[in-house]
Amino acid sequence: MRVLSTLALTGLALTGFACSGTIGAPEGGPRPEPEREPPVDVTSPLECEPSVARPIEARVWRLGRAQMVASLSALLGFDVEDSLELAPDPVGVTFAGEVDALRMRDAEVSALWRSAERLAARAVREGNVATRWPCVSAPDAACASSFVRELGREAFRRPLTEDEHTRYVALFDLAQTELDEGARAVVQAMLQSPHLVYRSELGPEGARGVVSLTSHELADALSYFFTDAPPDAELAALADDGALARSFDAQVARLAADPRFADKQRRFVRELLDLEHLGAIDKDTTLVPNFEALRPRFAAELDDLLTRAITEERLNLGLLFDSREAVTDPALAEYYGVDVGTDTLPPERRGLLTRGAFLAVHSGFGVTSPVTRGHVVRTRILCDVIPPPPPGANTSIPEAVPGMSQRDLIDSVTATGSCATCHSRMNDLGFAFGAYDPAGGLREVDDFGEPLVVAGTITETQDLDGDFADLDELLDRLRDSDQVAQCMTLQAFRFASGRGANAGDACTNVAMLDSTGRGAALRFDELLLAYVTQPSFRQREVLP
Repeated sequence: MRVLSTLALTGLALTGFACSGTIGAPEGGPRPEPEREPPVDVTSPLECEPSVARPIEARVWRLGRAQMVASLSALLGFDVEDSLELAPDPVGVTFAGEVDALRMRDAEVSALWRSAERLAARAVREGNVATRWPCVSAPDAACASSFVRELGREAFRRPLTEDEHTRYVALFDLAQTELDEGARAVVQAMLQSPHLVYRSELGPEGARGVVSLTSHELADALSYFFTDAPPDAELAALADDGALARSFDAQVARLAADPRFADKQRRFVRELLDLEHLGAIDKDTTLVPNFEALRPRFAAELDDLLTRAITEERLNLGLLFDSREAVTDPALAEYYGVDVGTDTLPPERRGLLTRGAFLAVHSGFGVTSPVTRGHVVRTRILCDVIPPPPPGANTSIPEAVPGMSQRDLIDSVTATGSCATCHSRMNDLGFAFGAYDPAGGLREVDDFGEPLVVAGTITETQDLDGDFADLDELLDRLRDSDQVAQCMTLQAFRFASGRGANAGDACTNVAMLDSTGRGAALRFDELLLAYVTQPSFRQREVLP
């Protein structure tokens, strides 16, 4: 079947917009921001300066894995989850699937090729191709034409151009003549086309400057934002008729009520707190013998708390810093030291930052790693930028020294030289969580068996500088901080737009922040919805 594979790959070049520079990009973890306008300064209040406001740059955005699964499943008529080799979405600066992280590297191109071969064969045999276009088993010219036009509309989420239609019909005819498999060749080619794999945000062809997304681009943007799936029949019809802009508000309201938007909100909070890899972390079972039993309970508790908050319209900062709502699972009741049936946890378990999932993820294998906990608060909750350690730096956790507390030892090796600049902003935040062991259980001594010291100082912030006595005081101040409210807005913008905010995005972020309350009342769902209603959602800047 090598001839068919070659034909299908040829189809990639039939109508591709350029995606050069995306294949063969280096592998790795979180990426630094690409060079563009300076990021927003989190130590200063957000201010809207209309004279410097600019839309997001025109771009193409590769579909994430879940979006590909949903798109291909809808197109082919069966669940492709187990057949799609595409790897999980890489994590960008903060969230999975950011624009600059979602690139088709050599491995992804090869995986998609292999997947397309299998999926096309199955689609012709038993999927939508077999049931919706039975004429392709013995096609004539009219059958080939209608098949290509209709399949292409669904695959590319817009009507084919006449040139595209002509080229795919030619591919159908060639494969049918040579192999008696015209339909399979077209399906295989379309599954690998950039017009399926990417969604464009380029505006009308040939336009320059600030442009509005086309009707079909807008339908894609709305649908993938709310549901991680391609536009449904109603949205597609509005796009085809050019009527989506007039029905925009109604479609936003409709899609916001879709249960899949709740999934998106849950993912936002999990990724914000860096909890997506709870299932992959390891613990020293000699020190934390109950961790494997607790791990799935932590995940279930987190999901339950987020689901309740979304259902009851309280997915807000209070959930992070104040909520003591209990999940009455027997294992968790024992872990938290409460009776089964209790609906409120003790004061030391306030907010997601004191629950098992957060504390276990942000700890070491057998020790708590206060620097790890301080780093996540500083970067995810305060949006501070902490550069990676300098080359050659010793990042291992210091071993115990008799009579010396863990805090004193860590401070002694990070308080001088190049380490001090960053660690002065992280260490005290992490030590504030000292009362929780590597699995998040309560304790009265540190990893070295020495008394805990949880007081500390915050520096270099917008409105938090000063001493705090304990974790309670720190959480109170974080909850009420304007910098935290601003950071949550910037994080919602990054999650929704696929890249970090810069000076040109300040007006959008100010409007998003103004749409919701401050302090514990600041709601994540309202921030995400507010982004969709901003002009920047529908506009792009096409550079000369």
